[in-house]
Amino acid sequence: MNEEPYRPLRIRPAAGTNRELFTGPASAAASSRGGTRPWTIAAVYLFDAQRLLDELRARGVRTGTAASVRAAHWEAAEIFPRANSELLTVEPEQARLLRLFAPPTDGPR
Repeated sequence: MNEEPYRPLRIRPAAGTNRELFTGPASAAASSRGGTRPWTIAAVYLFDAQRLLDELRARGVRTGTAASVRAAHWEAAEIFPRANSELLTVEPEQARLLRLFAPPTDGPR
């Protein structure tokens, strides 16, 4: 049986109406001591914080430090580079500016 993947999200009960998150590329959980991690934006998410909190509580998930948020919630909240959320649409100029912070690719530039 395959379980749905989860990603951690720090969310508190007094989070407000919406919560936006800018994420860099996925990487292994490891110390960055002695290394560098450039400031990049690979994706942007916008969560309806109250709705998400209600759903987490209904599942018995503790909130505050790093709540386990289902991959389906992350996918539905994505506003960049894919427009999956009904809460906000990123305008073409906004998307162009966000792409300026895209992580480097391995291919030719």
